[in-house]
Amino acid sequence: ADELASLDSVRRAFESGHPAKASAALDAHERKFEGGTLGPEAAVLRIRAALETDRRAHAAKLARAFLTKQPKSPHAGRVRALLARALGVPASPPPARPATRPVSQPEMDVDEAPPPPSANAIGRLPSVE
Repeated sequence: ADELASLDSVRRAFESGHPAKASAALDAHERKFEGGTLGPEAAVLRIRAALETDRRAHAAKLARAFLTKQPKSPHAGRVRALLARALGVPASPPPARPATRPVSQPEMDVDEAPPPPSANAIGRLPSVE
């Protein structure tokens, strides 16, 4: 809970427009929670702090290191977007899902169409006598 609260204070500093304050809060966080369970989240915030304090080259270096160590991390997409910003290139959008097309039915001639179901085919309730 303390580790989460520490990262929340970093986020609040970003939200209030103080990236240098966020960076200082991250320094304190890393001293207190070195090797903590929220380390990957702290790493993403560190990249953001470097980027928002105009240390683009450092942000890019941190992002590349993160992606090398954790390419399949749930944070990888966010880190790629931060890396793109650090490099000054537009972030690539997520891959588009293939368009779904209705499955076409083969055309039938009227003569080939199956006959409508008869009452016997549908089933009749037996009569009770």
